[in-house]
Amino acid sequence: MVKRRALALVLMIVACGDDGSDDDGGTGTGAATMTGVATTTGVTPTTGDPATGETADPPGSTGDATTADPAGSSGDDSGSSTGEPVGPTGHFLAVGDGGRRVRSPDGELWDGQVGTGLLDADMEMAPPDALRALAVGDGYIVAVGGGGNFFTGNAMVMRSTDGGVSWQEDLLKDKPDFSPHKLHGVAASGQVLVAAGMRGKRIRSEDGGLGWTDISFEDTNSRLLAVAAQGDTFVVAGWTEDSYEAPKTSAILTSPDRGLTWGPVDESFERLDALAAGNGVFVAIGVSQCLTSSDGLAWAPCGPLSADYKGISFAGGEFVLSTSEGLVTSVDGVQWTTPTLPMLGTPAQLAHGNGRYVGVRWTDRGWASELEEWSYATWATEPLRALVFIPAP
Repeated sequence: MVKRRALALVLMIVACGDDGSDDDGGTGTGAATMTGVATTTGVTPTTGDPATGETADPPGSTGDATTADPAGSSGDDSGSSTGEPVGPTGHFLAVGDGGRRVRSPDGELWDGQVGTGLLDADMEMAPPDALRALAVGDGYIVAVGGGGNFFTGNAMVMRSTDGGVSWQEDLLKDKPDFSPHKLHGVAASGQVLVAAGMRGKRIRSEDGGLGWTDISFEDTNSRLLAVAAQGDTFVVAGWTEDSYEAPKTSAILTSPDRGLTWGPVDESFERLDALAAGNGVFVAIGVSQCLTSSDGLAWAPCGPLSADYKGISFAGGEFVLSTSEGLVTSVDGVQWTTPTLPMLGTPAQLAHGNGRYVGVRWTDRGWASELEEWSYATWATEPLRALVFIPAP
């Protein structure tokens, strides 16, 4: 394990956009973006993989971010790490490709570690230990991901009980009977977790992520990209298709009893790519639609703009929707503010804590006191795909 530079705790996030040339809904261009969902009391939303239609800069691009690494940074998260939790009031935690797990108190200084960093032989495949989603439960954090393509691969689950300082890795390695598909989203409620991913894969834990049960009903054409939870209700969102040429429709599954039983798949909307939860509300988005629900069963349109929707987060007690016209906010998912477009662009996913916002977009890491003004630094490392803020105990 290599020591790196980071401090972190954040919100969970999910990405949205059109389908690309790869098998997991990614862009296939190397310019991937994601957005996320923040955690709330007793509620942990999820994150997901990037998809086409998003505006993040490709690796190595200066884009609208700063081109230099943070002062004193080598660009690879390396730095002096004490191994102790960072920040007296909490920290941000982010995960991404290569098994990267990094922490920060402010989004500027980071300390962390990476996994193997090995890529699959097939360049269209993600790193085998790519981490795509985070869930914060009672006394633990779980990160999920994996590698492979739409048809096969591996699922990865990592777990920490000390705020992301140390991790139990590959908790599914002794589960050869599990379907070999990577995970894109995870959410927690108490000690119960539900994670979901490619081809309708769903797994569930009742002990804070130590043991898992496969609750996938069947191998399907669906890509389940996000999970969110409020109380006993878990919602999984993504998209499905009958054939490669067929239109992509929504895939929404809801459980009222913490993942024990599930209703039928709701395919009545266009494809969905991101999901957030907070203030007793679920908000799901696709490139061209925004939906809201109080129970995960009945959904109503909530889109405030005609712009492309990039991602949805719950941060600082409100929903933050990223669009091509900027950031808009809402406390209830229905009434939205006018868009704010920062000079240096919007983050793909963001979280709030320690009096500021922190965001990530591919290899850029940003920070802001207000949503209108962001600063970014580009790190020459694997991209980060999920972010949360973890309050100090």
